[in-house]
Amino acid sequence: QARPKTVTSEGTSWPAVRVVLSETTWLLVESSWSDPRRISRITTNDPAYVTRRGYRVGTSIAELLRNGEKLEFEYPEEVLVVLITMA
Repeated sequence: QARPKTVTSEGTSWPAVRVVLSETTWLLVESSWSDPRRISRITTNDPAYVTRRGYRVGTSIAELLRNGEKLEFEYPEEVLVVLITMA
C-alpha cells in the first residue's frame, strides 16, 4: 500500500511516498527539495533490506567502525542520523 505524502523540514517541503509493507514494516521514498523528480533517499525499518556492504536496520555503530567506515553524525529535528561517508 503506497501513499503520497509531503515531507517538511526547516521550512522546505518535498514529495515522498510511504509504502506500507506489513503491519509493522514500511519504506519511505523521498525526493529532495532541489530536485523533486528524482529519488534522493529511501528509509526503512525493515531489516530484510541489505546494502551492498551488508548493512541493514540493526547494524551497530561498533560494527561499522570495526569495518573501517567513516561516519558523520547529524541531529536534525531531534532524530540521530548516522551517515556512512563513501570514499
